[in-house]
Amino acid sequence: MLRYLKRQGSDNSHPMAHPKKPSSRPDKSTGPTASSSGAPLQPPEQSSFTIPNPANPSKPIPCIRSRPATSPQDAPPTLIFTHGAGGTLSAAAVVHFTTGFAASLPMLAFQGIMNLGARVKGFDAVSEDSKSSGAETIPCFGGRSMGARAAVIAATAQFDTAVGGTNVSSLILASYPLVSEKGDLRDRILLEVPAEMSVLFISGDRDSMCDIRKLNEVRRKMKAKSWIVVVKGADHGMNVAGGKKATEAVGVETGKVAAQWLIDEKGEAGECEIWWDGKKGEVRRSEWREDNVMKAEAKDEGTPEEQGELPSSNKKRKVFTSNNDAGDTTQRSRKRKGK
Repeated sequence: MLRYLKRQGSDNSHPMAHPKKPSSRPDKSTGPTASSSGAPLQPPEQSSFTIPNPANPSKPIPCIRSRPATSPQDAPPTLIFTHGAGGTLSAAAVVHFTTGFAASLPMLAFQGIMNLGARVKGFDAVSEDSKSSGAETIPCFGGRSMGARAAVIAATAQFDTAVGGTNVSSLILASYPLVSEKGDLRDRILLEVPAEMSVLFISGDRDSMCDIRKLNEVRRKMKAKSWIVVVKGADHGMNVAGGKKATEAVGVETGKVAAQWLIDEKGEAGECEIWWDGKKGEVRRSEWREDNVMKAEAKDEGTPEEQGELPSSNKKRKVFTSNNDAGDTTQRSRKRKGK
């Protein structure tokens, strides 16, 4: 069953109900791992524009609409996305994610200031503008770093305001900054996400602001069902060893996986991994597999504290240390600022 299309009605009348398959898209692997080398993706069609900013009329909100080349020009966005605190829509991590996601589904990314409350209002403004332009639903909110926090707050607020009737049913959270500069755990808003929503986390296992073990502990406590994509070797800016080629390929793959997650109902499978294979010079992705963290929760009703250590598959990974919360900045710039 299609997670996204099922909200559009049984007649599948939405423009993306029967998308054309791009000829450059590689076949889905049926083996234990899926390679994404193949032919390069066809670049998405993009257009830039601004929308009125109710919070500050003198400063309209810059937006970029991205869609598959095979989809209609007026295809409504399936995802509203925003960047991190220290970045813009031109940040490499945002560009790479957008390239992968928009190869399958249309999306809209907007630019905001380094203020969490203002970014939340940005989601409200962009979603209202999209609906006034003909979009019946906006199935998903998302963002990276601080933008991910804003997406959570905006989606939950819309759900509460609509008494559970909001159209936003999913969240895509890339590089969620779980730990603040002061070491505080930013888990409260995640625990408030309603059970009716589905959440996809995309995190690097070397992200100093989101230790995978801590994130899995939070996931166990969440009311909402969640999935996780672990990007092996990636830091907070989704940079990996292997240079620009490797970082771009991995970033594009995160967007592709996110789009496929939004389209396909994954059932109980809750985790997969993406990594750069330096020997073969290509990005690799595992198949979705059973989520050991959620499996442990289902088998035992005790709290994490009562259980002691989490399953061995979720042992703490080595991470970089950094006190900087710059959103989309690179690991190198974070080290320079920390000196």
